[in-house]
Amino acid sequence: MEIDESLRRFAAAGVNVGYHSCDLADWDRLAATLEDIRRADGPIEGIVHGAGYGKSFRFGTRSRDVYERTLAGKLDGAVALMSLTMRDPLRYFLGFGSIGGRFGGNGLSDYAAANDMFAKLCAWFHGRRPDCGVGCLEWQSWDEVGMAMLGDSAVGTKGVLKMDFISPAEGIEHLCRELRAGLPTTEVVITDGFFERTFFPFAVNAASAGEPSTGKAELGRVPLVEKVQTLDGGPVVESEISFEPGVDPFLLDHQLRGRPLLPAVMALEAMAETASIAGGTPVSVIRDVQLIHGFVFQTERTMPARVRATPQGAEIFECELLSDFRNRAGKLIKKDRVHVRATVDLADRRPALAVAMGQPPSEWRPFEFQNIGPLYHGPSLHGVRATNFNEKGGWGQLVALSLGKLGGPRRAKDWIVPATLLDAAFYVCGVHSWFSAEGAFSLPSSLEAVRLGRMPHDDEPCLMNFVCREVTSSHAIYDFDVFGADGQALLRVEGHRVVMIKP
Repeated sequence: MEIDESLRRFAAAGVNVGYHSCDLADWDRLAATLEDIRRADGPIEGIVHGAGYGKSFRFGTRSRDVYERTLAGKLDGAVALMSLTMRDPLRYFLGFGSIGGRFGGNGLSDYAAANDMFAKLCAWFHGRRPDCGVGCLEWQSWDEVGMAMLGDSAVGTKGVLKMDFISPAEGIEHLCRELRAGLPTTEVVITDGFFERTFFPFAVNAASAGEPSTGKAELGRVPLVEKVQTLDGGPVVESEISFEPGVDPFLLDHQLRGRPLLPAVMALEAMAETASIAGGTPVSVIRDVQLIHGFVFQTERTMPARVRATPQGAEIFECELLSDFRNRAGKLIKKDRVHVRATVDLADRRPALAVAMGQPPSEWRPFEFQNIGPLYHGPSLHGVRATNFNEKGGWGQLVALSLGKLGGPRRAKDWIVPATLLDAAFYVCGVHSWFSAEGAFSLPSSLEAVRLGRMPHDDEPCLMNFVCREVTSSHAIYDFDVFGADGQALLRVEGHRVVMIKP
């Protein structure tokens, strides 16, 4: 009945769809079915492998038939599909796995093994077919539809563990994001973290402790930089970055007059990554920052950018964020347009900041994002919780929102700048300048120095203490420190200058 309803909805939407049924683990039947599909619709260009079976049993009581059924659809079916379409012009092979494949599950050892092996098969297949995007989505149970709605599996997770399920709309959005990104990673875990926190609390706490890395930034682990090369064999290093305004959350959630605007914190991250990769050591300070031309996206086309890093000594790089400025039609207007310029200082280790936190206020004014002016801040940047200030400065209650959510489909592993936290601190300064300059909106224009302490962990509650050096109708200048939940300084920012903009 569900299949019939889906086919009717496809037809009503004007989609020409065919339906074929066979046992994926039966190679002969599958080969014949695939040939029928090719005759009807031409070569096969994409596969979504969602077959699976799982039922919970006490260890040692599972029958061989159930064990073989669990492995057949997921593993035998995957191997058969991969092998029998090896000569088809596949553009993507997307498979549905489970967090059980990554973390295990009570009474589901065979199901966990099948999903883990399936993820490894996806990695193998991508090695055989580098022209094809391959990915396994290891996600939490779905609500309303799917395997967790059958039998007693939903009771075991949603009823007993009180674990939230993924809504179909959210699951589809995750799937579409991975496809739009080109399936850059063969294994993607999609979860709210409840399962790991419940069964692996020590591992999760260690991973989220926010201790600074003692090594250099590495390609493949940083979220922005995709490629690094030297210019003409000399000392100057240039990195390559692609920004996707229709995909990147930090662009969807940061707009000026309806157009995505690259946040200043992401420009700092790009320059920090480039300098650290080039110099081979961690970043300690980003200074003399000049925001020259806003990086505004006029269309949803992917925009390439570069960071050019010129060494000024053993541990100092002068960096520029560049792009080729084009009009809406794609015609080149100016090559190597400079958006941001800064100096990045490296050190053997990321130093601890010797800054003492004062006594915060006892009363706070809760803060809600309004987005009533020309600037739009979306949910991934809603890191301000409350404020308390006067004309000379004050305090802010912040939260270090997830950098993984800010990065979206990018590899969100080794961030250098606590971008969500720093942006929240910028926003508090913007709120203060709005009150001080009688309703004027502001944007960052320069920074004397951004000194980096340890990285915060996701959702860590933080406090910000700021001082307003001066404020006029045209600009304002702030100094501020941000402290973690343990009272340790995470950021010290000097000379944060904002300029007022018209509504």
